[in-house]
Amino acid sequence: MTNSKNFTVDHFIPVSWGHGGLTIGNVYPLDSNLNSCKRDKNPFVWFEENREKINEERWNSLVSYIAEQNDLTVEELREFTFWCDSNKRSIEQVKADQRNSKEIWRKASQNV
Repeated sequence: MTNSKNFTVDHFIPVSWGHGGLTIGNVYPLDSNLNSCKRDKNPFVWFEENREKINEERWNSLVSYIAEQNDLTVEELREFTFWCDSNKRSIEQVKADQRNSKEIWRKASQNV
């Protein structure tokens, strides 16, 4: 999202949330300094807090790419991400219920 050549791999949905994981639809290259400030924040909230440092067109492209990789619309990706943020899972919970997080989210969304 910048022209930096100093980047690391970031997880769009932080692994520490117990969702997203190490899948192709959850990782992307990110400037090392931006990755350090993102940490385990909700990427949509983080973007709003760092708008002045991030190229908005590239951000939108990234969000579209992540959504497409996950068979979601951009709005669904946003809803899913906020749901993951509000429903973090421990390692024990992930081991006990190994369903895909999207499956859990969709079922939870139907029960609302």
